[in-house]
Formats: sequence, structure tokens, C-alpha cells
Amino acid sequence: MSGKRFTVDEQVAILMRGTRFADETDEWGAVGEVTGSLRRQMEVELRERLAAGRPLRVYLGVDPTGSNLHVGHFVPLQKLRKFQELGHQVVFLIGDYTATIGDPSGQSSERRRFKHEEVLELARTYTDQAFRVLDPQRTEVRYNGEWLAKLSFADLIELASIFPMKQIIARRDFQSRMERGESLRFHEALYALM
Repeated sequence: MSGKRFTVDEQVAILMRGTRFADETDEWGAVGEVTGSLRRQMEVELRERLAAGRPLRVYLGVDPTGSNLHVGHFVPLQKLRKFQELGHQVVFLIGDYTATIGDPSGQSSERRRFKHEEVLELARTYTDQAFRVLDPQRTEVRYNGEWLAKLSFADLIELASIFPMKQIIARRDFQSRMERGESLRFHEALYALM
């Protein structure tokens, strides 16, 4: 996109291209779970922020729990590259703290827990791979342990008081595990708070 200055309308068109929101129907007519026009809301917000003339700050968060990024990371990385090309700030957020717990989403059993040193090694491979798409000079790499590791037990209790336990254990993956008589560990429920 070579140094050309893009208008707000052009940037909105470029950044919204290829997106689909939860309240839009898919090719079979199925509607997502969220109601309302998320696309219009997002376009309005994007337009307002771009019109202010300040670069946007956008991020992709990944928990390094394997040695490679997967195809599901590629589309967001490509979109982040577009943001970079339009002059916006991109943050590649490494879930070094959350990866030691393990995201329980969609898991039929408890996830393996990683030591922090393992996570940092995996994070290096993730950033190396991400930089095949993203411009490393224009990417800020951050780690969620920078703030999560500073939480005290009192902070955690305060944060936990916001979320009803019923909401946390109502997740389909948790329900399935409990119905099968499998364990659900407290640290997995806490993952949602982070």
C-alpha cells in the first residue's frame, strides 16, 4: 500500500473487507448469537476514530501452547498487516500468563499446564512466525504477564466477584465434562476472568 494517504472512507472499506459479524447471516441463512447491527456500529466507531486523525491501536492475543501458529491465526495476522500498512499501531499480545493456565474453551478434558519457561520458548516461535506476515519494526510485542502477574489475591477476589459462577459453568464445554463425570478445575474457571 506504498506510502499513499488513504481517505477515511477508503480505510474503512479496506479494513472492513472480508469481515463477518455474529449478527449477520451466513450462506445458509443461520444467524449468529448476538443481535443488532455490529457491522454498522463497528463502521461508525472506526470512521469516528479515523476522522480524529490518530492512529488506531489494534491487537491480536495468542496463548503459545504449541510450536506453531495455525491457519486460524493467519487471517487476523493478514488483517493486522493491513492496519500497519494504513499507519496504525499493531500489538502482538503473547498470553504468557494465560498459557500457563490453559484456555479451556472447546476442550473436552483438562488442558496440559505449561511451565512459564516453556511458554516463553513457544512465544519466540510464535513471534518469529508472526513476523513473516507483520512488519517487526511496526509491531509492539507485549506479554499479558506484565499486568496479570501483579494481581494480588485480593485483586483476584475482587475481579471474581463480578462474574456469576453460574455463567462460568454454563459454558457448553464445561457442562459436557461435568455430565460425563469428568473434573473441572478451579483454575480453568478463573481463565475467563483474565
